[in-house]
Amino acid sequence: MIGDLLRAEREKQNLSVKDIEKATSIRALYIDAIEKGDYKTLPGEVYAKGFVRNYANYLKLDANAVVNSFNEELHPQEDLSVEASASLADEATRMQSAERPAEEYRGPKITSLESYPMEKSSHGVRNALLVAAAVFVVAFAALVAFGGEDEMTAPTKSAGKETVQHGQRQTEAAPKPTVDGVEMTLNFTDRCWTEVVVDGKTEFEGTAEKGKTLTVKGKDKIRITAGNAGALKFSLNGKDMGTIGQRGEVVEKTFSKDAATTVR
Repeated sequence: MIGDLLRAEREKQNLSVKDIEKATSIRALYIDAIEKGDYKTLPGEVYAKGFVRNYANYLKLDANAVVNSFNEELHPQEDLSVEASASLADEATRMQSAERPAEEYRGPKITSLESYPMEKSSHGVRNALLVAAAVFVVAFAALVAFGGEDEMTAPTKSAGKETVQHGQRQTEAAPKPTVDGVEMTLNFTDRCWTEVVVDGKTEFEGTAEKGKTLTVKGKDKIRITAGNAGALKFSLNGKDMGTIGQRGEVVEKTFSKDAATTVR
């Protein structure tokens, strides 16, 4: 069990649970739960994996290997189920390919020339063309007669608005561009394990040290998970929002494009 491995390594290095809590900002309650295998006490699988990775890194263990073993403990049958599903899918594909007969495309099948009575309707087509030509001539004559006046009176489009005041021409300032999406700046006032997921992609995962600043941008949404929420201050689309939670509190929050627009 991963908890036994971590506890044995901690005791080997003469460290207490309080030492680990102080160094990693993980509450002693969660450290004790990990070592005992009491995973129901942990706030969630995402947090649990982050705590295990942070704990393993501090003990200078192979964090990736430890987290993979921890995941196998949480989902012991997952790998077998995935392999079985893949095998069944491959077998179904082979059977479907074997049953499907090869067909050669020969183009549309014409059974009789009467299906395409072009010759019978040639007179109607010719009459329609003559009418269309007459309409075109009338429209062109009207355009020549009245088009010149429209061109002279039509206003000229300009790239920006201009005003004349006291004999001086002034150009109005263009509006400031707004952020298209979600933009966040994270400032850490103390150590804090953090995971940042932007539009479904993990941009940062690990322990951020005091003084670290991280800026992320997303098109749709940003999810922040913090193990020591009181140490994380953030701004949303340029507006200061304060801390994301209380000191020692585990917080997970998602900020969407619509929500970010309302705070401006």
